Amino acid sequence: MADQFHNLMKVYGKRKDLEAFQDEVILDKNWGIIFNNLIPMPEDLSGWDWHGRGKGTGWYFWQLENWGVVWPEWESLVADMGFYLDFIFQTLSDAPIPIFETLIERYPTLHFEIKTYDPYGELILEMVSEKGQLKVFTRFEIIRIGLKNCMYIEIDYLKQKTKVLKKYR
Repeated sequence: MADQFHNLMKVYGKRKDLEAFQDEVILDKNWGIIFNNLIPMPEDLSGWDWHGRGKGTGWYFWQLENWGVVWPEWESLVADMGFYLDFIFQTLSDAPIPIFETLIERYPTLHFEIKTYDPYGELILEMVSEKGQLKVFTRFEIIRIGLKNCMYIEIDYLKQKTKVLKKYR
């Protein structure tokens, strides 16, 4: 069974830029970001509906490749804190890295701080941008070695370095 991931995103910027972002990206303030607004799924995928469910499997592989997750976001909350927007939403199977990259690229006047946690509360992804450029892009993973041993590692994609944070035996 796939796991549920908890995504937190803070978006900072000038008020007019935050309002433009809200108007373009958020379908409903009670819903949050709609992945299909950012990276639209082709309608010709077998039996697709806006939730990404259908009769065929084309939508499944398309979403994995283009959104980084197997289902769109759910349990989304948006809070307008005045000088920043606060987003919380759930995804299935992983962090939606292509969605985060699209937001950062499309809105260079905004500053993004993104964190994704696995179902056990462990941080698995951290992304920070300034002026449309990634400043932090770090992934954290547990690597299993045999039946009893594993390592908790940090992968810094910008510096192209991997570091072992902890070994478990």
